[in-house]
Amino acid sequence: MLWLKYKFFEQGISPRDFRKCQMRDIKDIMDIKETVDSRIIRESEVRDMMARMRY
Repeated sequence: MLWLKYKFFEQGISPRDFRKCQMRDIKDIMDIKETVDSRIIRESEVRDMMARMRY
């Protein structure tokens, strides 16, 4: 729980606002962020592979 509070604080969400959130909302937000981050990584890997195939 403290880790989540810290991660939200890094993103500009105050501890007071964090406490107002429901846990399932927090988990949903973290899941979305994780999905977006993994997509960015996958797309980067695909671009790198495509660049290597051209040469």
